Amino acid sequence: MKKLAARIVLFIVGWKVENLDLDIAEKSMHIAFPHSSTRDIFIGMSYIFLKQIEVMLFVSHKSFYWPFEKFMLNNGCIKVDRSLRDGLTEKLAREFENNRIFRLLIMPEATRRKKNGIRTGFWYIAHKASIPVYCWLLDHKKKSLRCIGRIDKLTSLDNDLAILYELYRDEGYLIPLANKFTAG
Repeated sequence: MKKLAARIVLFIVGWKVENLDLDIAEKSMHIAFPHSSTRDIFIGMSYIFLKQIEVMLFVSHKSFYWPFEKFMLNNGCIKVDRSLRDGLTEKLAREFENNRIFRLLIMPEATRRKKNGIRTGFWYIAHKASIPVYCWLLDHKKKSLRCIGRIDKLTSLDNDLAILYELYRDEGYLIPLANKFTAG
């Protein structure tokens, strides 16, 4: 039923998902850029439903409103209030240790507004849990969601952000990293 719902949603919005044959690690972090609307959540969920895998999605508490709140909570969305400083990074790193299968999707821009930088909690979680990071592109020109790369071993925040910057730049998207890297 979820596969059918995913196909209908993608048909209605005119999007497609790629990499359905991608082998996804049982413990993994997934990040997606750019984050432009609440629709991004449903496109990501469509991939998850088509692939028939479990993935938890970080979603701002502001996106949980009727009629979508119950659906989102029942389908792997985690309501997050980013203004709270409650040790969430440490808690999630422990979830990776305590579960045989745990996949987490985070949109590091953390907002749909233009911003000069990204949130790096995904990196700290993945580094502490020693898990790979899958990099996804929401390509609004091609109306396509696809995996553009995977970082298996995180080394340092600066080094790994440089790798991410290059991965996304090669696909035509510049991650807002507070002018840390230059395109070229």
